[in-house]
Amino acid sequence: MKRTLLSLIVLLLNLASFAQKENNIWPIGYHAGIDFNSGSAVTVKTNIVTMNCSASICDATGQLMFFTSGDTIWDKNGHAMPNGYDLIGTRTAIRGAALIVPFINDPKKYYVFSHENVDGVLAGDLFAGRLYYCVVDMSLNGGLGDVVTGKKTIPVDSSLGNKLVVVPGNDCNMWLITHKYDTSFTLTDTNTNKFLVYNITDTGFNPTPTVSNVGILTGVVAYISGDIVASSDRKKLALNSGASIPTGLGSELYDFSPATGKVSNPVLLDTGISDIGVSFSPDNSKLYISSYTNGDQPNILVQYDLSSGTPSTIVASRTLIDTLSTMPSFATVLRLGPDGKIYGIGGNGEFINPIGGAGADSIFYIGQPNNSGSGCDLHKNVLGFVASTGASYGLGLPYVKPLQDTFHTHSTVTLTDSVVLSVPSGYFSYKWNNASTDTSITVKDTGTYYVRYGNYCQMHTDTFFVSKLSAVGSVTKSAISLSCYPNPARDNIAVKIDGQTNLNGIVKISDVLGRVVITKRINTAQQIIQVSGLADGVYNIVYIDKSNALQLQERFSIAR
Repeated sequence: MKRTLLSLIVLLLNLASFAQKENNIWPIGYHAGIDFNSGSAVTVKTNIVTMNCSASICDATGQLMFFTSGDTIWDKNGHAMPNGYDLIGTRTAIRGAALIVPFINDPKKYYVFSHENVDGVLAGDLFAGRLYYCVVDMSLNGGLGDVVTGKKTIPVDSSLGNKLVVVPGNDCNMWLITHKYDTSFTLTDTNTNKFLVYNITDTGFNPTPTVSNVGILTGVVAYISGDIVASSDRKKLALNSGASIPTGLGSELYDFSPATGKVSNPVLLDTGISDIGVSFSPDNSKLYISSYTNGDQPNILVQYDLSSGTPSTIVASRTLIDTLSTMPSFATVLRLGPDGKIYGIGGNGEFINPIGGAGADSIFYIGQPNNSGSGCDLHKNVLGFVASTGASYGLGLPYVKPLQDTFHTHSTVTLTDSVVLSVPSGYFSYKWNNASTDTSITVKDTGTYYVRYGNYCQMHTDTFFVSKLSAVGSVTKSAISLSCYPNPARDNIAVKIDGQTNLNGIVKISDVLGRVVITKRINTAQQIIQVSGLADGVYNIVYIDKSNALQLQERFSIAR
Protein backbone atom coordinates (compact mmCIF):
# COMPACT_ATOMS: atom_id res chain seq x y z
CA MET A 1 0.00 0.00 0.00
CA LYS A 2 1.25 3.51 -0.86
CA ARG A 3 0.14 6.67 0.82
CA THR A 4 0.82 10.28 -0.28
CA LEU A 5 1.14 12.83 2.50
CA LEU A 6 1.43 16.62 2.49
CA SER A 7 2.52 18.94 5.25
CA LEU A 8 0.27 19.31 8.29
CA ILE A 9 1.16 21.80 11.03
CA VAL A 10 2.49 25.23 9.97
CA LEU A 11 4.45 27.49 12.28
CA LEU A 12 5.42 30.93 10.93
CA LEU A 13 8.72 32.60 11.74
CA ASN A 14 10.11 35.84 10.37
CA LEU A 15 13.82 35.87 9.59
CA ALA A 16 16.06 38.65 8.37
CA SER A 17 16.95 38.56 4.71
CA PHE A 18 20.34 40.14 4.32
CA ALA A 19 22.30 37.76 2.15
CA GLN A 20 25.26 35.81 3.48
CA LYS A 21 27.73 34.21 1.05
CA GLU A 22 26.08 36.05 -1.84
CA ASN A 23 28.20 39.05 -0.74
CA ASN A 24 31.51 37.21 -0.35
CA ILE A 25 33.36 38.78 -3.32
CA TRP A 26 33.52 42.53 -3.99
CA PRO A 27 34.97 43.52 -7.41
CA ILE A 28 35.96 47.20 -7.03
CA GLY A 29 37.96 49.96 -8.70
CA TYR A 30 40.54 49.17 -11.33
CA HIS A 31 40.87 45.35 -11.53
CA ALA A 32 40.71 45.14 -7.71
CA GLY A 33 38.57 43.09 -5.38
CA ILE A 34 38.06 41.72 -1.86
CA ASP A 35 37.30 38.03 -1.23
CA PHE A 36 35.81 36.83 2.09
CA ASN A 37 35.51 33.10 1.30
CA SER A 38 38.46 32.14 3.49
CA GLY A 39 36.74 33.69 6.51
CA SER A 40 38.92 36.79 6.35
CA ALA A 41 39.17 39.63 3.85
CA VAL A 42 41.77 39.00 1.12
CA THR A 43 42.50 41.40 -1.74
CA VAL A 44 42.32 39.79 -5.20
CA LYS A 45 42.50 40.77 -8.87
CA THR A 46 39.28 41.01 -10.92
CA ASN A 47 38.31 42.21 -14.39
CA ILE A 48 36.20 45.17 -13.31
CA VAL A 49 37.13 48.65 -14.57
CA THR A 50 35.39 51.48 -12.70
CA MET A 51 35.95 54.33 -10.27
CA ASN A 52 33.52 53.89 -7.36
CA CYS A 53 30.46 52.27 -8.98
CA SER A 54 30.13 48.49 -8.65
CA ALA A 55 27.84 45.67 -7.53
CA SER A 56 28.20 41.90 -7.50
CA ILE A 57 26.46 38.68 -6.55
CA CYS A 58 27.80 35.25 -5.57
CA ASP A 59 25.94 31.96 -5.33
CA ALA A 60 25.09 30.27 -2.03
CA THR A 61 28.62 28.82 -1.81
CA GLY A 62 30.31 32.20 -2.26
CA GLN A 63 31.35 31.73 -5.89
CA LEU A 64 31.02 34.78 -8.12
CA MET A 65 28.03 34.76 -10.52
CA PHE A 66 28.32 38.19 -12.17
CA PHE A 67 29.32 41.77 -11.42
CA THR A 68 28.81 45.22 -12.89
CA SER A 69 30.31 48.71 -13.11
CA GLY A 70 26.92 50.18 -13.97
CA ASP A 71 28.06 50.47 -17.60
CA THR A 72 29.06 46.83 -18.24
CA ILE A 73 28.15 43.44 -16.76
CA TRP A 74 30.82 40.70 -16.52
CA ASP A 75 30.10 36.98 -16.00
CA LYS A 76 31.80 34.78 -13.40
CA ASN A 77 34.74 34.19 -15.75
CA GLY A 78 35.41 37.92 -16.08
CA HIS A 79 34.04 38.19 -19.63
CA ALA A 80 31.57 40.90 -20.54
CA MET A 81 28.13 39.44 -21.20
CA PRO A 82 27.28 39.50 -24.95
CA ASN A 83 24.51 42.08 -24.43
CA GLY A 84 26.02 43.52 -21.24
CA TYR A 85 27.48 46.73 -22.71
CA ASP A 86 26.20 50.33 -22.71
CA LEU A 87 23.69 49.76 -19.91
CA ILE A 88 22.83 53.46 -19.81
CA GLY A 89 23.45 54.27 -23.47
CA THR A 90 26.21 56.76 -24.28
CA ARG A 91 26.46 57.97 -20.66
CA THR A 92 28.65 56.53 -17.95
CA ALA A 93 28.02 55.23 -14.43
CA ILE A 94 31.56 54.73 -13.15
CA ARG A 95 31.10 57.56 -10.63
CA GLY A 96 27.44 56.75 -10.02
CA ALA A 97 25.91 53.70 -8.36
CA ALA A 98 24.83 50.18 -9.31
CA LEU A 99 22.60 47.67 -7.56
CA ILE A 100 21.55 44.05 -8.18
CA VAL A 101 18.06 42.99 -7.04
CA PRO A 102 16.50 39.53 -7.53
CA PHE A 103 13.30 38.82 -9.43
CA ILE A 104 11.08 37.65 -6.58
CA ASN A 105 9.30 34.98 -8.64
CA ASP A 106 12.25 33.71 -10.74
CA PRO A 107 15.60 32.52 -9.31
CA LYS A 108 17.31 32.90 -12.69
CA LYS A 109 16.55 36.60 -13.25
CA TYR A 110 17.88 39.81 -11.71
CA TYR A 111 17.33 43.54 -12.06
CA VAL A 112 20.54 45.53 -12.51
CA PHE A 113 20.03 49.22 -11.70
CA SER A 114 22.57 51.70 -13.09
CA HIS A 115 22.81 55.31 -11.95
CA GLU A 116 24.48 57.81 -14.27
CA ASN A 117 27.31 60.08 -13.08
CA VAL A 118 25.97 63.30 -11.59
CA ASP A 119 29.00 65.31 -12.78
CA GLY A 120 27.01 66.61 -15.75
CA VAL A 121 25.02 68.92 -13.48
CA LEU A 122 28.11 71.11 -13.13
CA ALA A 123 28.06 71.56 -16.90
CA GLY A 124 24.40 72.58 -16.83
CA ASP A 125 22.75 69.18 -17.44
CA LEU A 126 19.96 69.46 -14.88
CA PHE A 127 18.80 65.92 -15.63
CA ALA A 128 22.17 64.32 -14.83
CA GLY A 129 21.83 61.46 -12.43
CA ARG A 130 19.51 59.36 -14.58
CA LEU A 131 18.54 55.93 -13.28
CA TYR A 132 18.06 52.93 -15.61
CA TYR A 133 17.66 49.20 -15.22
CA CYS A 134 18.13 46.07 -17.27
CA VAL A 135 17.21 42.40 -16.73
CA VAL A 136 19.81 39.63 -16.50
CA ASP A 137 18.72 36.03 -17.17
CA MET A 138 21.23 33.47 -15.88
CA SER A 139 19.78 30.73 -18.10
CA LEU A 140 21.16 32.54 -21.18
CA ASN A 141 24.64 32.25 -22.71
CA GLY A 142 25.15 28.64 -21.64
CA GLY A 143 24.36 29.39 -18.01
CA LEU A 144 26.79 32.32 -17.76
CA GLY A 145 23.95 34.83 -18.07
CA ASP A 146 23.15 37.72 -20.37
CA VAL A 147 21.01 40.84 -20.54
CA VAL A 148 17.59 40.00 -21.97
CA THR A 149 16.98 41.49 -25.42
CA GLY A 150 14.63 44.46 -25.17
CA LYS A 151 15.20 44.71 -21.41
CA LYS A 152 18.12 47.15 -21.38
CA THR A 153 18.45 50.90 -20.78
CA ILE A 154 14.95 51.11 -19.29
CA PRO A 155 14.61 54.63 -17.79
CA VAL A 156 13.32 55.11 -14.24
CA ASP A 157 13.88 58.80 -13.40
CA SER A 158 16.42 61.65 -13.62
CA SER A 159 17.97 64.38 -11.45
CA LEU A 160 18.79 61.80 -8.77
CA GLY A 161 21.72 61.94 -6.38
CA ASN A 162 24.06 58.97 -6.60
CA LYS A 163 22.35 57.20 -3.71
CA LEU A 164 20.77 53.77 -4.05
CA VAL A 165 19.76 51.27 -1.40
CA VAL A 166 17.28 48.41 -1.35
CA VAL A 167 15.38 47.32 1.77
CA PRO A 168 13.21 44.19 2.17
CA GLY A 169 9.56 44.98 2.76
CA ASN A 170 7.10 43.20 5.04
CA ASP A 171 5.14 41.48 2.27
CA CYS A 172 7.80 39.61 0.27
CA ASN A 173 8.64 42.81 -1.59
CA MET A 174 11.68 45.07 -1.96
CA TRP A 175 11.89 48.85 -1.62
CA LEU A 176 14.37 50.58 -3.96
CA ILE A 177 15.25 53.95 -2.40
CA THR A 178 16.86 56.95 -4.09
CA HIS A 179 16.81 60.74 -3.65
CA LYS A 180 16.18 63.80 -5.82
CA TYR A 181 18.48 66.82 -5.89
CA ASP A 182 17.59 70.45 -6.64
CA THR A 183 17.28 70.94 -10.41
CA SER A 184 17.11 74.74 -10.23
CA PHE A 185 20.85 74.84 -9.41
CA THR A 186 21.04 78.40 -8.12
CA LEU A 187 22.65 79.70 -4.97
CA THR A 188 19.32 80.91 -3.56
CA ASP A 189 17.14 77.87 -4.16
CA THR A 190 16.93 75.01 -1.70
CA ASN A 191 16.80 71.28 -2.15
CA THR A 192 13.62 69.33 -2.84
CA ASN A 193 14.25 66.97 0.10
CA LYS A 194 12.46 64.25 -1.80
CA PHE A 195 12.91 60.50 -1.35
CA LEU A 196 11.63 58.26 -4.15
CA VAL A 197 10.86 54.70 -3.00
CA TYR A 198 9.98 52.12 -5.68
CA ASN A 199 8.17 48.88 -4.88
CA ILE A 200 9.43 45.59 -6.38
CA THR A 201 7.02 42.66 -5.98
CA ASP A 202 6.43 39.26 -7.58
CA THR A 203 4.54 41.11 -10.35
CA GLY A 204 7.57 43.24 -11.22
CA PHE A 205 8.98 46.75 -10.79
CA ASN A 206 6.44 49.50 -10.08
CA PRO A 207 7.66 52.71 -11.81
CA THR A 208 5.41 54.92 -9.66
CA PRO A 209 7.29 55.63 -6.43
CA THR A 210 6.18 56.36 -2.91
CA VAL A 211 7.36 59.92 -2.25
CA SER A 212 8.54 61.23 1.12
CA ASN A 213 9.29 64.96 1.31
CA VAL A 214 11.55 65.02 4.36
CA GLY A 215 15.04 66.34 5.08
CA ILE A 216 16.89 69.30 6.55
CA LEU A 217 19.97 69.94 4.39
CA THR A 218 19.74 72.88 1.97
CA GLY A 219 21.98 74.50 -0.61
CA VAL A 220 23.31 74.06 -4.11
CA VAL A 221 23.39 70.36 -5.11
CA ALA A 222 22.60 69.15 -1.60
CA TYR A 223 22.13 65.35 -1.64
CA ILE A 224 23.81 65.09 -5.06
CA SER A 225 26.63 62.83 -3.83
CA GLY A 226 27.47 60.85 -0.73
CA ASP A 227 25.86 57.57 0.30
CA ILE A 228 22.73 56.04 1.81
CA VAL A 229 22.42 52.87 3.92
CA ALA A 230 19.72 50.98 5.79
CA SER A 231 19.95 49.36 9.22
CA SER A 232 19.72 45.58 9.29
CA ASP A 233 16.44 45.75 11.23
CA ARG A 234 15.05 47.84 8.31
CA LYS A 235 13.85 50.63 10.63
CA LYS A 236 16.47 53.32 9.96
CA LEU A 237 18.13 55.06 7.00
CA ALA A 238 21.29 57.14 7.17
CA LEU A 239 22.22 59.51 4.37
CA ASN A 240 25.11 61.88 3.79
CA SER A 241 25.84 64.62 1.30
CA GLY A 242 29.32 65.40 0.07
CA ALA A 243 30.56 67.38 -2.92
CA SER A 244 33.29 69.73 -4.06
CA ILE A 245 30.85 72.64 -3.69
CA PRO A 246 30.83 73.71 -0.01
CA THR A 247 27.06 73.96 0.41
CA GLY A 248 24.41 71.40 1.33
CA LEU A 249 26.95 69.18 3.08
CA GLY A 250 26.31 66.93 6.05
CA SER A 251 24.52 63.79 7.26
CA GLU A 252 21.02 62.86 8.38
CA LEU A 253 19.31 59.95 10.14
CA TYR A 254 15.71 58.91 9.33
CA ASP A 255 13.02 56.46 10.35
CA PHE A 256 11.89 54.03 7.65
CA SER A 257 8.74 51.91 7.44
CA PRO A 258 9.31 48.53 5.72
CA ALA A 259 5.52 48.16 5.61
CA THR A 260 4.74 51.34 3.64
CA GLY A 261 8.06 52.53 2.21
CA LYS A 262 7.68 55.93 3.91
CA VAL A 263 10.70 57.90 5.19
CA SER A 264 10.17 60.20 8.20
CA ASN A 265 11.61 61.99 11.24
CA PRO A 266 14.91 63.40 9.93
CA VAL A 267 17.69 64.07 12.43
CA LEU A 268 20.49 66.39 11.31
CA LEU A 269 23.79 64.92 12.52
CA ASP A 270 26.26 67.45 11.10
CA THR A 271 26.58 70.17 8.46
CA GLY A 272 29.37 71.87 6.53
CA ILE A 273 31.41 68.68 6.26
CA SER A 274 31.76 66.64 3.07
CA ASP A 275 30.50 63.28 4.31
CA ILE A 276 31.08 60.43 1.84
CA GLY A 277 30.74 57.08 3.64
CA VAL A 278 28.19 55.84 6.17
CA SER A 279 27.50 52.48 7.83
CA PHE A 280 25.44 51.07 10.68
CA SER A 281 27.07 48.62 13.09
CA PRO A 282 25.72 45.03 12.89
CA ASP A 283 23.56 45.55 15.99
CA ASN A 284 22.39 49.00 14.74
CA SER A 285 23.55 50.72 17.94
CA LYS A 286 26.30 52.76 16.24
CA LEU A 287 26.61 54.81 13.08
CA TYR A 288 29.96 55.50 11.39
CA ILE A 289 30.66 58.36 8.97
CA SER A 290 33.73 58.97 6.82
CA SER A 291 34.24 62.63 5.89
CA TYR A 292 36.61 65.46 5.11
CA THR A 293 36.53 69.25 5.22
CA ASN A 294 37.13 70.84 1.83
CA GLY A 295 40.72 72.02 1.61
CA ASP A 296 43.71 70.32 3.16
CA GLN A 297 41.97 68.50 5.99
CA PRO A 298 42.50 64.72 6.22
CA ASN A 299 39.90 61.99 5.94
CA ILE A 300 38.39 61.22 9.37
CA LEU A 301 36.13 58.56 10.87
CA VAL A 302 33.46 59.51 13.43
CA GLN A 303 30.99 57.43 15.42
CA TYR A 304 27.49 58.20 16.70
CA ASP A 305 25.77 56.23 19.47
CA LEU A 306 22.15 55.55 18.43
CA SER A 307 21.14 53.50 21.45
CA SER A 308 19.31 56.29 23.28
CA GLY A 309 16.87 56.91 20.43
CA THR A 310 16.83 60.60 21.41
CA PRO A 311 17.92 62.97 18.61
CA SER A 312 19.78 65.47 20.81
CA THR A 313 21.63 62.69 22.64
CA ILE A 314 22.55 61.01 19.35
CA VAL A 315 23.96 64.27 17.92
CA ALA A 316 25.91 64.96 21.12
CA SER A 317 27.45 61.47 21.07
CA ARG A 318 29.64 62.28 18.03
CA THR A 319 33.09 60.81 18.69
CA LEU A 320 36.19 61.19 16.53
CA ILE A 321 37.67 57.71 16.10
CA ASP A 322 40.79 58.53 14.07
CA THR A 323 42.28 59.95 10.90
CA LEU A 324 42.02 57.47 8.04
CA SER A 325 44.21 59.15 5.43
CA THR A 326 46.41 62.24 5.28
CA MET A 327 45.56 62.82 1.63
CA PRO A 328 43.57 66.08 1.29
CA SER A 329 40.00 66.10 0.00
CA PHE A 330 39.70 62.31 0.08
CA ALA A 331 37.08 60.22 1.84
CA THR A 332 35.94 56.64 1.51
CA VAL A 333 32.68 54.78 1.26
CA LEU A 334 32.08 52.41 4.20
CA ARG A 335 30.64 48.91 3.81
CA LEU A 336 29.66 46.25 6.31
CA GLY A 337 31.31 42.94 5.42
CA PRO A 338 29.91 39.42 5.75
CA ASP A 339 32.30 38.93 8.69
CA GLY A 340 30.61 41.69 10.71
CA LYS A 341 33.47 44.18 10.24
CA ILE A 342 33.15 47.55 8.49
CA TYR A 343 35.59 48.21 5.63
CA GLY A 344 36.84 51.29 3.85
CA ILE A 345 39.67 52.51 1.61
CA GLY A 346 42.44 54.43 3.39
CA GLY A 347 46.18 54.78 3.72
CA ASN A 348 48.57 57.66 3.08
CA GLY A 349 49.74 56.56 -0.35
CA GLU A 350 47.85 57.54 -3.48
CA PHE A 351 46.53 55.23 -6.18
CA ILE A 352 45.96 56.86 -9.57
CA ASN A 353 43.13 55.10 -11.40
CA PRO A 354 44.03 54.82 -15.12
CA ILE A 355 40.45 55.70 -16.09
CA GLY A 356 40.41 58.78 -13.87
CA GLY A 357 40.29 59.70 -10.23
CA ALA A 358 42.56 59.03 -7.29
CA GLY A 359 42.32 56.64 -4.38
CA ALA A 360 44.31 55.40 -1.42
CA ASP A 361 46.68 52.44 -1.36
CA SER A 362 45.15 50.12 1.24
CA ILE A 363 42.06 48.85 3.06
CA PHE A 364 41.16 49.50 6.68
CA TYR A 365 38.53 47.85 8.84
CA ILE A 366 36.61 48.40 12.08
CA GLY A 367 36.94 45.11 13.94
CA GLN A 368 34.33 45.56 16.70
CA PRO A 369 31.87 48.11 15.30
CA ASN A 370 29.24 47.44 18.00
CA ASN A 371 31.60 48.87 20.64
CA SER A 372 31.87 52.50 21.68
CA GLY A 373 34.75 54.86 20.95
CA SER A 374 38.21 53.34 20.62
CA GLY A 375 36.70 49.99 21.60
CA CYS A 376 35.46 49.71 18.00
CA ASP A 377 38.95 48.39 17.18
CA LEU A 378 40.01 50.34 14.08
CA HIS A 379 42.79 48.71 12.02
CA LYS A 380 44.37 51.07 9.49
CA ASN A 381 46.41 50.22 6.39
CA VAL A 382 46.09 46.45 6.90
CA LEU A 383 45.28 45.20 3.40
CA GLY A 384 47.28 46.32 0.40
CA PHE A 385 45.87 45.89 -3.10
CA VAL A 386 47.27 43.34 -5.55
CA ALA A 387 49.98 44.85 -7.79
CA SER A 388 48.65 46.98 -10.68
CA THR A 389 45.18 47.13 -9.10
CA GLY A 390 43.52 49.65 -6.83
CA ALA A 391 40.35 51.50 -5.96
CA SER A 392 39.24 55.10 -5.71
CA TYR A 393 36.77 55.29 -2.83
CA GLY A 394 33.90 52.91 -3.65
CA LEU A 395 33.38 49.39 -2.28
CA GLY A 396 30.22 48.50 -4.21
CA LEU A 397 26.65 48.04 -3.05
CA PRO A 398 25.49 44.85 -1.29
CA TYR A 399 23.10 42.26 -2.66
CA VAL A 400 19.95 41.96 -0.54
CA LYS A 401 17.15 39.39 -0.76
CA PRO A 402 13.47 39.62 0.27
CA LEU A 403 12.41 38.85 3.82
CA GLN A 404 11.97 35.09 4.10
CA ASP A 405 9.39 33.41 6.32
CA THR A 406 10.22 29.95 7.69
CA PHE A 407 7.66 27.17 8.06
CA HIS A 408 8.06 23.87 9.92
CA THR A 409 5.80 20.82 9.80
CA HIS A 410 5.98 17.42 11.52
CA SER A 411 4.03 14.36 10.37
CA THR A 412 3.87 10.76 11.61
CA VAL A 413 3.46 8.15 8.87
CA THR A 414 2.69 4.42 9.18
CA LEU A 415 4.39 2.01 6.83
CA THR A 416 3.38 -1.37 5.40
CA ASP A 417 5.47 -2.13 2.29
CA SER A 418 6.29 1.42 1.11
CA VAL A 419 5.09 4.99 1.41
CA VAL A 420 5.38 8.09 -0.79
CA LEU A 421 6.42 11.26 1.04
CA SER A 422 5.41 14.32 -0.97
CA VAL A 423 5.50 18.11 -0.67
CA PRO A 424 4.00 20.85 -2.89
CA SER A 425 5.58 21.66 -6.24
CA GLY A 426 6.41 25.11 -7.61
CA TYR A 427 9.28 26.13 -5.32
CA PHE A 428 12.82 27.03 -6.43
CA SER A 429 14.66 24.06 -4.92
CA TYR A 430 14.20 20.83 -2.94
CA LYS A 431 16.66 18.84 -0.85
CA TRP A 432 15.82 15.69 1.11
CA ASN A 433 18.10 14.19 3.73
CA ASN A 434 18.69 11.26 1.35
CA ALA A 435 20.08 13.76 -1.23
CA SER A 436 17.01 13.63 -3.50
CA THR A 437 16.03 16.91 -5.16
CA ASP A 438 12.53 15.81 -6.25
CA THR A 439 9.21 16.86 -4.77
CA SER A 440 8.59 13.32 -3.46
CA ILE A 441 10.46 10.18 -2.43
CA THR A 442 9.37 6.57 -1.89
CA VAL A 443 10.66 4.94 1.30
CA LYS A 444 10.55 1.33 2.44
CA ASP A 445 12.28 1.69 5.80
CA THR A 446 11.25 3.25 9.08
CA GLY A 447 13.08 6.32 10.26
CA THR A 448 13.05 10.11 10.12
CA TYR A 449 12.99 11.86 6.75
CA TYR A 450 12.99 15.58 6.12
CA VAL A 451 13.02 17.91 3.14
CA ARG A 452 13.88 21.59 2.78
CA TYR A 453 12.27 23.51 -0.05
CA GLY A 454 11.58 27.15 -0.70
CA ASN A 455 11.87 30.35 -2.67
CA TYR A 456 12.90 33.90 -1.78
CA CYS A 457 9.78 34.40 0.34
CA GLN A 458 9.37 31.08 2.13
CA MET A 459 11.60 28.29 3.41
CA HIS A 460 9.87 25.07 4.44
CA THR A 461 11.28 22.20 6.49
CA ASP A 462 8.92 19.20 6.54
CA THR A 463 9.81 16.27 8.78
CA PHE A 464 8.24 12.80 8.42
CA PHE A 465 8.50 10.16 11.15
CA VAL A 466 7.94 6.78 9.47
CA SER A 467 7.08 3.81 11.71
CA LYS A 468 5.71 0.29 11.25
CA LEU A 469 1.94 -0.28 11.37
CA SER A 470 1.33 -1.64 14.87
CA ALA A 471 -2.24 -2.74 14.22
CA VAL A 472 -4.71 -2.66 11.36
CA GLY A 473 -6.11 0.86 11.00
CA SER A 474 -4.05 2.32 13.82
CA VAL A 475 -1.97 5.49 13.38
CA THR A 476 0.42 6.64 16.08
CA LYS A 477 1.07 10.34 16.18
CA SER A 478 3.86 12.11 17.97
CA ALA A 479 4.74 15.78 18.21
CA ILE A 480 8.38 16.75 18.46
CA SER A 481 8.79 20.43 19.06
CA LEU A 482 11.36 23.03 20.05
CA SER A 483 10.41 25.93 22.30
CA CYS A 484 12.35 28.62 24.10
CA TYR A 485 11.37 31.00 26.87
CA PRO A 486 11.14 33.67 28.08
CA ASN A 487 10.63 35.34 24.72
CA PRO A 488 11.80 38.11 24.61
CA ALA A 489 14.75 37.04 26.74
CA ARG A 490 17.22 39.12 28.76
CA ASP A 491 20.19 37.21 30.19
CA ASN A 492 19.19 33.54 29.90
CA ILE A 493 16.89 31.47 27.76
CA ALA A 494 15.46 28.01 28.41
CA VAL A 495 15.55 25.65 25.44
CA LYS A 496 13.01 22.81 25.66
CA ILE A 497 12.51 19.84 23.32
CA ASP A 498 9.31 17.83 23.71
CA GLY A 499 8.46 14.44 22.18
CA GLN A 500 12.04 13.19 21.74
CA THR A 501 13.91 10.81 24.01
CA ASN A 502 17.65 10.04 24.14
CA LEU A 503 18.62 13.50 22.94
CA ASN A 504 22.01 13.69 21.25
CA GLY A 505 22.58 16.91 19.40
CA ILE A 506 23.63 20.52 19.39
CA VAL A 507 21.86 23.86 19.56
CA LYS A 508 23.09 26.70 17.35
CA ILE A 509 21.99 30.30 17.83
CA SER A 510 22.57 32.69 14.90
CA ASP A 511 21.96 36.42 14.43
CA VAL A 512 20.05 38.13 11.62
CA LEU A 513 23.12 38.04 9.37
CA GLY A 514 23.26 34.24 9.67
CA ARG A 515 26.40 34.21 11.83
CA VAL A 516 26.46 31.50 14.52
CA VAL A 517 27.02 33.24 17.86
CA ILE A 518 26.43 30.35 20.31
CA THR A 519 26.85 26.58 19.94
CA LYS A 520 25.88 24.23 22.80
CA ARG A 521 25.69 20.44 23.08
CA ILE A 522 22.32 19.28 24.42
CA ASN A 523 21.36 15.87 25.85
CA THR A 524 18.50 16.78 28.17
CA ALA A 525 14.95 17.82 27.39
CA GLN A 526 15.55 21.30 28.79
CA GLN A 527 18.70 23.38 29.03
CA ILE A 528 19.43 26.94 30.14
CA ILE A 529 21.65 28.95 27.80
CA GLN A 530 23.22 32.24 28.82
CA VAL A 531 22.62 35.02 26.27
CA SER A 532 23.72 38.03 28.35
CA GLY A 533 26.62 38.62 25.98
CA LEU A 534 24.36 39.05 22.95
CA ALA A 535 23.02 42.38 21.74
CA ASP A 536 19.30 43.14 21.61
CA GLY A 537 17.72 41.83 18.43
CA VAL A 538 16.18 38.81 16.72
CA TYR A 539 17.92 35.42 16.74
CA ASN A 540 17.29 32.02 15.18
CA ILE A 541 17.82 28.86 17.23
CA VAL A 542 18.30 25.43 15.61
CA TYR A 543 18.46 22.01 17.28
CA ILE A 544 20.27 19.35 15.22
CA ASP A 545 19.97 15.76 16.46
CA LYS A 546 23.02 13.70 15.49
CA SER A 547 21.32 10.31 15.80
CA ASN A 548 18.42 10.75 13.36
CA ALA A 549 19.24 13.94 11.41
CA LEU A 550 16.24 15.72 12.97
CA GLN A 551 16.32 19.52 12.71
CA LEU A 552 14.04 21.85 14.67
CA GLN A 553 14.05 25.65 14.48
CA GLU A 554 12.54 28.51 16.42
CA ARG A 555 13.01 32.26 16.65
CA PHE A 556 13.40 34.43 19.74
CA SER A 557 14.36 37.98 20.54
CA ILE A 558 16.46 39.71 23.18
CA ALA A 559 15.13 42.95 24.64
CA ARG A 560 16.47 44.69 27.72
